[in-house]
Amino acid sequence: MTVIKTAIGNNFMSITSDYMQQWAQPKFSMAQVSRQGVAMGRSERTITDDVVRIVAFLKDVKFATAAQISAGTGLDFAKFASPMENQHFVNSFVLTDIQDPAELRVPDALKIYTLDFAGVYLLSIEGYDMTTWRWTDLMVSSTVVKKALVQTEVYVEMSKSTVVDIRNYQQFREFRIGASTNDVDFFVSLVSRRNSENVFNYVGFVVEAGNEDLSLRDKLANLEDVFHNTNAGLKYFPNGEASFPRLLLVIEKVSERNLNAIKNVVGQVTTWAGADVAIVGLDDIHAHGMAGASFYSIGVNIAEDGKRIVKLGQINMPLFK
Repeated sequence: MTVIKTAIGNNFMSITSDYMQQWAQPKFSMAQVSRQGVAMGRSERTITDDVVRIVAFLKDVKFATAAQISAGTGLDFAKFASPMENQHFVNSFVLTDIQDPAELRVPDALKIYTLDFAGVYLLSIEGYDMTTWRWTDLMVSSTVVKKALVQTEVYVEMSKSTVVDIRNYQQFREFRIGASTNDVDFFVSLVSRRNSENVFNYVGFVVEAGNEDLSLRDKLANLEDVFHNTNAGLKYFPNGEASFPRLLLVIEKVSERNLNAIKNVVGQVTTWAGADVAIVGLDDIHAHGMAGASFYSIGVNIAEDGKRIVKLGQINMPLFK
């Protein structure tokens, strides 16, 4: 069984964890692509600026549907998909519960795109640092894929802001402290359109309902060590604590249960609070965009017995207007 586009819509978190990737080009296309040929095509402008825009978008988000590529680039990707795949600028896969190339031909299957070697060569020619790109890093579980697709949704919505521009965006970024590796679902650095000295950094997580007290709790505890309990954060943000990242949490759905669960994990495990925390529902983003979605934060009071009393409240989030 294959994930069907019309059945799932943009409810990517409903994809089950036992699905697998069925690739159009399972071994990618290094042997079929000439870096010299890509360079010549770009020099002669047979490889257009639109192609560059599409592969640059995929570099940032890693995985994207055709609809997301169109939304993120402002181009009708349907006109580019086949030639770009045939020329190995992009590769694609579907998610299925069986390994069978026939699943690629299932009508209306949800096709997910990523970079292939010609796209990587093109970005290198354009001046992007592609030295860490590995095609094997794209062989991941459906759990990683569905989170990445949600992150792509968030990226596209953030890019619509009239207040800030995306200065830097990285999926699954790592922050190290000693020998310990602490990863986040995404990191984004935003810069004010009015004043380039105003920079807003965020580390973000896509939070699956019911699992807030599992891996997220441990990841937040580790990040607390990096940014609040030690000086390790200065290695990543040498301009000082004022540039340390805030926390952006995307929950599946706005509900009393989900908000309380995330409130308690953040408030009991970290010292992030107030303007340094932003919680938003994916369902709210889909309904109203990030510009119209409701954002929440927490406040923490320490009781006489030392217990942390965590409260939740709605906040204004002007950055994404």
